[in-house]
This record gives sequence, C-alpha cells and structure tokens, in this order.
Amino acid sequence: MKQGVMNGKTILLLLSFLNPLMIFATVQQLPNTECQSSLRLKHLDQTLDSALHFLEQVKTDGGWSKIAVVQKSLAKGDSGKVILALRKRLNEQGIHAGNTGEVFDEPLASAIRKFQCLHGLVPDGKVGRETLYEMNLSVEERISMIKANLEKVKRLLRSDHERLALINIPSFVVYVFEQGEMVFSSKVVVGKNNTRTAEFGAEMNEVVLNPYWEIPPSILQKEILPALKRDPGYLERNHMEWKGNRLRQRPGPDNALGMIKFLFPNPFNMYLHDTPSKELFKKEKRAFSHGCIRVADPLKLAVFALSGTEWQDEKAIQAALLKVTDKRISMEQKIHVEVTYLTAFVDGNGDLNFRRDLYQKQLNTVKMPKKS
Repeated sequence: MKQGVMNGKTILLLLSFLNPLMIFATVQQLPNTECQSSLRLKHLDQTLDSALHFLEQVKTDGGWSKIAVVQKSLAKGDSGKVILALRKRLNEQGIHAGNTGEVFDEPLASAIRKFQCLHGLVPDGKVGRETLYEMNLSVEERISMIKANLEKVKRLLRSDHERLALINIPSFVVYVFEQGEMVFSSKVVVGKNNTRTAEFGAEMNEVVLNPYWEIPPSILQKEILPALKRDPGYLERNHMEWKGNRLRQRPGPDNALGMIKFLFPNPFNMYLHDTPSKELFKKEKRAFSHGCIRVADPLKLAVFALSGTEWQDEKAIQAALLKVTDKRISMEQKIHVEVTYLTAFVDGNGDLNFRRDLYQKQLNTVKMPKKS
C-alpha cells in the first residue's frame, strides 16, 4: 500500500480498534439496490417440477428468441429494434416488460432488474455482457439445468429439521429456517474454484466469540511460511503466534474469522464465520475463501443459534464481544447445516431462479465465453 493511501478495509480496521462492534455496521451500508434472497422449502420439488413443465411447453412452442449481440450496454433512453426484441424475450419468460416501443423506458428497466435478480446478477437495469449471456441461453439448456437439480431437491426435502441453515453455494446465500419457514437470509462468501466448499450436512452445536484462528497446515505451508521468509515481521504485524508447533492468529478486528465462529463438526473441517473483509459482500460472485463459509450477518445468526441461552439477544452478545476471548458457548437447540449446490430453484415468491455453475459440476451447463 502506498504511503498516505488507505483503502476501505484499512479504514474499517482502524475504526474497529476504536470500537470492535463497528465491524458489524458495515453490512448495513451495502447498496440498497439489491435482490431479496428468499427460498420456500415446502413443495420446492413440486414448484420446480411445474417450472420444468412450463419450459417444456415453451420448447414445444419453438423456444424463446435470441437477442443480437450489441457493442455496448443498453440502458434507459436507448432506442432501436433491439429494444423490441428485449421486450419480446422477457415476455416469453413470463416477465412483463411494459408496452411495446423502441425506447428503453423504466418498465423495461424494471423487467431487466427482475431478470437479473432471478439469475444472480447485479440488478442495475442495464443489458450488458452477462445479462445478454443469460438471456441467450436456450430453453433446452435451462431445462437441462432444472433436471440436474430436481433429484437433489427431492433428497433435500426427505429430511425434516426443526432448525435449518441451508447454504446454496452458487447463490452465495445462507437461508435460515425454523419449522419449515424461512426466518432470514444472509450473503455468504464460499470457496474459490481451487479450494472449493464441499457439499455436506452437519449439526451446528457451538458458537465461539472472539475466536483464535488456528491456521490450517495447507495455508501455513503455501502462504504463511513463504510470506515469513520474505518478511520476518509478518507474524507480528498480523497478530500471529506459535502455540507448540501450530500457528494461530490472536482475536481482534483483523482476525480472519472476524468476531464470531459457528461450529458444526464435519469431515471437511469447515465452519461458518464472520470476516473483517466486509467489502467482498458487495460483489456479485463471492467465491474467495479457502473453503470455509464467511457470513455477512454473523450477529443475526448468533442470536438465532443461541436462542434459549443467556446469550440470545444482540445486546448480550455485543457486551460479551467487548470483554471475552475465545469464548465457546454450547447451543441449547442445534441447527442442521446443509451445504448444497443448486443452480435452479424456485424462490419464496414462486419465481424460477437460475445460478451460474460456479464449480462446473453439472456437465450439461454451458460456460460463459471469455471476453474477446
């Protein structure tokens, strides 16, 4: 970092030293022009099956139209025959795009924003490269995506859990349910393609306040030790210390796990946790971790997780965060954590959603071409 220049993360860390709870406030400062993340578990298989029948009828009727490639993004005020094509394409998918006309108006922009939300894109109301790519995937390709997810959804619904945290990797969201009803959702950061978040189920049974970060051997060997060779002051500057032959990072505002960690024993040694890198939650695609799952609203999740204990409200947790270190709290009511991989699903409003095949797991999906 150049002398005299501070990025957003640096400013956040300085503020956090003055008041550690400041780190939670930044999530509320994200842009308001965001899609609402909801999921209705009840009858999810039936609604997805109904969506499949709808698309199969669209296929029988000749599919939906393609939009010609444009040289620049289309936005409100633009005009031409391509605007008519956009309206037609959206209407074919059941998204009302306003009255006919060759001028890109607000009703069309609103329809574009809805289309973007249903496909995991930033809802800016403009038609750029990524929006055009999603529009031009054929109905046959969308049918294949639904079929690739239907059996997984049916398996998911066979299990009945009173309290459930469902993490959908391609959506970058955790959906939290109680007695089958969604109570809230939160953005998450998942693993990079070369350090993927695994799919599994486990029982959350413990919350840790102001945790140490016990650095995994793989990160120690590949990242920390090479950095230490280049910079002998690396450990001190990053508040790291040796405990026996293991390296750990002390609790604090720059701790990689943030201020709260959620434990659910599993063979992959993965967990949910807070993070000091709040700026990553502003991004559309959030695959940046080594495999563990960073959550945007850890305080809300902690309140839910610790219901029935003396720590079941925000004030109690915030007060504890100012004075405890590596405080492990057993949960009275466990939460089943299900980490899954759905690229097609029906949301809480009954709308069909698609997400990009992040890890290229579903071989029948199409990769987005690289920029020329």
